Amino acid sequence: MFELGVGYRSTLQFEPPLADSRDFPVPVVRATPGVPLLASIAQARWPDMASVLLVDRARTALHLVGQHLGRVRVWLPAYHCPAMIEPFLAAACEVCFYPVSAGLEPDIGFLQERMQRGEALVAVRYFGFDCAIREVARFSRERGVLLIEDLAHAAYAHEPCGDFAVTSLVKFLPIDTGAELVIPVPGGGVDALAALHRALPGLTAVSVRRQLDRVGRRLGLGRSGAAGYRYFDRTRIQRGVPRDVERILVASDHAAVRSRRQENFRYLFRQLEDSALGRPLFAGLPDDVVPYVFPFLLHDAAMFGHVRRAGIQALRWEELAPTSCEVSAAYRGRLVQLPLHQCVDDEQLQRMVDCLVC
Repeated sequence: MFELGVGYRSTLQFEPPLADSRDFPVPVVRATPGVPLLASIAQARWPDMASVLLVDRARTALHLVGQHLGRVRVWLPAYHCPAMIEPFLAAACEVCFYPVSAGLEPDIGFLQERMQRGEALVAVRYFGFDCAIREVARFSRERGVLLIEDLAHAAYAHEPCGDFAVTSLVKFLPIDTGAELVIPVPGGGVDALAALHRALPGLTAVSVRRQLDRVGRRLGLGRSGAAGYRYFDRTRIQRGVPRDVERILVASDHAAVRSRRQENFRYLFRQLEDSALGRPLFAGLPDDVVPYVFPFLLHDAAMFGHVRRAGIQALRWEELAPTSCEVSAAYRGRLVQLPLHQCVDDEQLQRMVDCLVC
């Protein structure tokens, strides 16, 4: 058990998964968009930001921020996935956990009592929702701490509120690599982060390294660089994205992606708000929110297997660093993420409704 408010620098032991995807049938409703199809409308994503750096994964962007900050204390939510924590540990930061509310908002009172000037705070817009981000930003300014926004679930956020923001484009578009490190403020570490970004290996170097790793494994030599982390390997991270991914980012009809995700969320909300098996986590969808998934809180964690056996690739955050946060412990088994991306069709939406309404 990791104590809330206490700093850790060594590799953390996360709780084991609650289920194995191999125990369930091949999903009919998948968690992410499928085969890429180029759309017709080109749009600029962050026209007013000081700098936007493309990387392969959100965890790479978090690692760059951790390297930039140095050996500082970074406060992270008790409800998380390991991929949010390990990049900071690999950057020699000290990680510290804070509790969250039932609405997945940071416990500001807890942070007010413990955070010190010069430390860093990671705030997550879970599933695309704001989760009190403006209140958190106000607290960060008043306390003199750096705010890192985790926008992995909110790639279409209206505007960043922190000193740094990180997106995960693979959660929203039909690509297998792509994330952004967004630096909203001119002079806010732009030059230093750009230098760290340039120092990352390019696509060719990483590809060669992977081929050498495969050869080494065949020869029984193994490989180095993972440092005991489950989801972060500094030898595999890279700057930029392949040309085909760049083309999709430029050519995708982002307005259509936003609209379809919102429509799917509102349909599922109408159909599931009176479900006997659970309830939607949030009371509705604000007009400016583009959701990543539909978060549904089961009354009984055992019903997760029922959902997966129905061919629905629902997800959970199961591998948590265990803390005394009651919300995190409860949500580990009961909070499921239902797919609602732009490739989910009406028949698949109905499959999810039929599974959860009885």
